[in-house]
Amino acid sequence: MTRPPPVAMLLRTLACLLLAATLSRSAWGGQVTVVLSDGSAPYREFAAALRSGMAATAGAAGDAIAVTTLQEFDGDRAGADPGDALFVTVGLRAARSVRDARPRGRILATLIPREAFESLFGGGADDGARSASAIFIDQPLARQLDLLRLAMPAARRVGVLLGSHTRHLTGELERLCRERDLRLAVETVDGSADLVPAMQRLLGHSDVLLALADDSVFNPATAETVLLLSYRRSVPVLGFSRAYVKAGALLGLHTTPDQFGRQAAELATQMVQGGQRSMPAPQYPRYFQVSWNHAVAQSLEIPMRDEAELVLRLGGGGRP
Repeated sequence: MTRPPPVAMLLRTLACLLLAATLSRSAWGGQVTVVLSDGSAPYREFAAALRSGMAATAGAAGDAIAVTTLQEFDGDRAGADPGDALFVTVGLRAARSVRDARPRGRILATLIPREAFESLFGGGADDGARSASAIFIDQPLARQLDLLRLAMPAARRVGVLLGSHTRHLTGELERLCRERDLRLAVETVDGSADLVPAMQRLLGHSDVLLALADDSVFNPATAETVLLLSYRRSVPVLGFSRAYVKAGALLGLHTTPDQFGRQAAELATQMVQGGQRSMPAPQYPRYFQVSWNHAVAQSLEIPMRDEAELVLRLGGGGRP
């Protein structure tokens, strides 16, 4: 018969467990300042998700995470940033302002296009004095094309309108389409006057239109024209936001502010607890959603696949 362990041994084991938990909680290293480009609801939702995520994973106290809008951000304070300071910027304007005001601070830029991040930060460091990483607002091209194959398996011709911010993607699009047995049709738009002629040429060679997040092509002023011309030619549109789907795109691949905040919390925790200046490589959204426009799908007689199933097939997971 096995004897129960002595009381002293149980007490030592319990003490070790409590000490380990305490050390884990105290691994939190310093202040995180979240700078929002403005005080709009999506940015506030992002900040709330980040704060909640860091409290759960890093044991961060509420006063260790400061949230401020760009208007409130005091970029002129004198003195160097502490070595463990981390700035999480939300949106392009905040990223640009904090970069200029805190040249020695660590910056995690979120909700920023990949092209803009590379323009602002280069490879993410400046002569070793600044370290930066990012969560891009863009969805990876491979994921978007995989969604097209899953949601519309009969579609083989992919039309893409490229503008000043996306024309450099032509080679990558060609390669990715070849790998998926898709044929790519591309039109480049230099201004609003080029949009309609380019659309008319493109739609005649496309089974589906892939809309990329390039505001020189797809913006509030052009959205109605793009969606109306596509609908009249029975060419469905894959959009890059829930708003585009509501406006008339067939389906969309997008990440919510809450999901961006969750991913930012995971990265920020890794950075502040790692105790080192180096930061992880910039990355695309890890969490995402797929949404359909039921009216457009019914009108174009396109069967809809289950949204949750599509997310799983694309490699997504975890909470929505």
